[in-house]
Parts: sequence; C-alpha cells; structure tokens
Amino acid sequence: MTKDFLLSFPNMTSLALNNMGFDKETLRRGGSVLEGLETMHALRYLEILGNDIRYMDMGSIRTLISLNVSRNNLVSVPFENNDLPDLHILDLSVNSITYFDDDTMDMLESLGQKNKLVLRLKGNPLSCSCQSLLFVRWIFSSSVTFDSNGNYSCVTEYGALTTTHTVYNEFNYHWTSCQGRFWLPVSITLMCLIALLLVSAMLVSRNWTRIAHHILVLMGRGIQRVTRQNFNKDAYVAHSDEELQFVMQDLRIGLEDLLGLKLILPDRDFLPGPYVADHVVESINKSWKTVLVVSDDFLDDPWSYFIIKSTAYYISNLNPNRVILLMVGNVNRGRLPELLLNVTDEEDIIQLDDFPDPHSDVWVHVRDRILTQAVYVKCKICH
Repeated sequence: MTKDFLLSFPNMTSLALNNMGFDKETLRRGGSVLEGLETMHALRYLEILGNDIRYMDMGSIRTLISLNVSRNNLVSVPFENNDLPDLHILDLSVNSITYFDDDTMDMLESLGQKNKLVLRLKGNPLSCSCQSLLFVRWIFSSSVTFDSNGNYSCVTEYGALTTTHTVYNEFNYHWTSCQGRFWLPVSITLMCLIALLLVSAMLVSRNWTRIAHHILVLMGRGIQRVTRQNFNKDAYVAHSDEELQFVMQDLRIGLEDLLGLKLILPDRDFLPGPYVADHVVESINKSWKTVLVVSDDFLDDPWSYFIIKSTAYYISNLNPNRVILLMVGNVNRGRLPELLLNVTDEEDIIQLDDFPDPHSDVWVHVRDRILTQAVYVKCKICH
C-alpha cells in the first residue's frame, strides 16, 4: 500500500483497509498512505479495521460521511472540530476509549445536531469514575445516536463493573459522592486555616505593641543604630585585686599607650568613696565594650557577680556582642556563670596562658575585638 497506488483511484467513493498491519505512523500526518487518501476527493466511506493503530489524523479527508475505525487501539476521536463536516456515522467500537473530554463532546454534539450522527462505542473500556460522570450524562442527553442505546459496560472509581445506564440512573448519588470526596479535605483545610487565623488574631491582639515594635525594627524605623562614636570610652576593664598589677601595667600599656584605646580602669579612674557600685554601672554604660579579666580570684570576688549582672543588663539588640572575656591562666570554666556565657560570643572569649607583656600580639587581637562593630541580631538575653 503506497501513495502512488492510491493516486491511481482519484474517484473512489468507498475504501476498506482492514487488517493491513499498519504501524503507528502510517496514518499520522506526513505518512504515505494518508497522503494518498487525501487525493481521493470523492471518498465517502472509509473502513480501517483491525490495524491496532493508536493515533490517526483523519481530519484532512473532509468528504467522509462514514468512518469505521473499530478494532484498533484509539484513545479518542481521530479528528478535530469541523474537520469532517458531513460525517454521519462514526464507528469507534472495540478501541481503548475511556471517556471524552468536554471539547470532544461539544464537537460530536454539533455533528449530532447537524447530521444526526450515529456513534458506536461498544467494546471500549469506558470509565464511570468521578472524572467521566459528565461524559455518562452526555450519552443519555445528547442528540447523537449511540449503539446499544448508550448502555455500555464501564468501571467505577473503585474498580467495580457496572453500566452507564445504572450510573446515569444514580447520577445524583455518584455526583454527591465525588463532590464530597473533593470538598471534605477542602473543608477540613479551611477549618484549620480559620482556627489558625483566630489563634493568630488572639495572639496579635494580646501582643500588638511588641509585634509593632519588631515590625518597626525590621523596617529600620523607631530604632537608633549605635556605633563606637556614641560612647565616651572604648572599654571598661573589670578585674580582681590579684590582677591589679597586670591590668595597670601590661594591659594598660598594651591597649592604651601602644594601641591608642580609651579605657576605664577602676583603680585609676574611680573616685574614692562608698559609691563603687555607681561607678561600675556608670562605667559600663559609658563604654563601648566591657572587658572582664577572668581568673579564679575574679570568680571568688563578691563584686564579680554584681559586675556580670550589670554588664548583662546593658546588653541589647543594638549592641549584643558587648562583653569580652580575658581568661587568665587555667580557669575552671565550669565555674563561669551561665548568665555570662549567654551574652558572650565564643570569639570574644580570649585565652591568656600567662600574663603577656605590652608588646605581645595578643593585645592587637584584643583591640580588634573591642573595636568590632555591633551586629544587629537578636541576642540570647537582651534588655
């Protein structure tokens, strides 16, 4: 069967190409057989039975009034809207059709109203599932004439065998069941969303001021960024009496004289008198950072916990990394207060194995940590 052979019969009106063993491309657009059929301008009756073809493009043979493509493997109608305007008989029996979509039903309905189309669907594995309910209703309300009066075997959503007539008679039941299957999870989801919105609204109403504050902070409004220039001193240095000589000599020379930092040293800058606590609080408040020279003696000093509490109090979102620990010697870190660890970054805990001299490189590292800019994140404990 070639194109040249078919060209020899331009006036043929009826043609049967049954059980020809056509492959899947034979009747696709561009195939030689289809090109030959397109030259038959008088062709009215066409049969292509038993060829196990899955796809056909019959829309170019516009003169057809009868098309029989039964006993193939078609999954839908082998032409599109207005391709076969004179079609009266369409035989799709014993194929692989499960149901027609809306566009296909509209096309066939138009042919039914215009040409009183006869459609044969017997022997197809039709579906009576939720997706095909409209197709089942269309069979019994269409102007198209169906073989077997439209009563075909079909398979339900649950795999049960029934008939289209039975499903049509129980259409409201099946429709309600299918809609309920869709709307039940939708309803549950909406109820959960409503409950979530109600809880959220309640929480927002109870914490509106706090939420508005965080929103304004995120937007950069209502907040004043702090820098080193907002403070009179670079650091307040707290220590125990045993580290006095180390602080007043090595630390002071290394950070102040050689590296140019402005420090508050208690034994030098505090006025004598009973107001030591006031001096501590004022010094922490006036300094960009607080440096704690931590040793076992410092942890034993009764003033150390007061200094730690005061330092933690002035930690805020604007300047959370405000504490630097200089660990002198082999300090038992298990004794460090958890409050202190909560407000101190790991990189701000600097180990001093001995009392370094003023020219040691460690003071450069300490200076860099003191001058580090504030990182605007939510700290662990802020006031």
